[in-house]
Amino acid sequence: NLIGKARHQSLAREIAAKSVEDTRAIAFTNLADGSVNLTDSRLNLLPGGSGSRLIGPCNPDICTGGEASKVKQVTVTVTWQEAGKNQVVRLQTLISEGGLNQ
Repeated sequence: NLIGKARHQSLAREIAAKSVEDTRAIAFTNLADGSVNLTDSRLNLLPGGSGSRLIGPCNPDICTGGEASKVKQVTVTVTWQEAGKNQVVRLQTLISEGGLNQ
């Protein structure tokens, strides 16, 4: 039903946003490139719910010049099943050494 789907989308966005904020709390020097599975217990509230966080270098189209080594791109993906179809919420952000615009 529509209300259940909206509830699941909202929860997925909350889980993804929390992961982004948790990642921002990590010192830049400790942000290792790679993918990890999310461990948020609220994923169990989503039918077939799972999530991952991918940290990688900044896209060269965005980070030009010498700044690329000081910026990471973070992509958080939360997936679940709704009415037999895969559903996805994906958040992307940039995290830089010392903060963006510094």
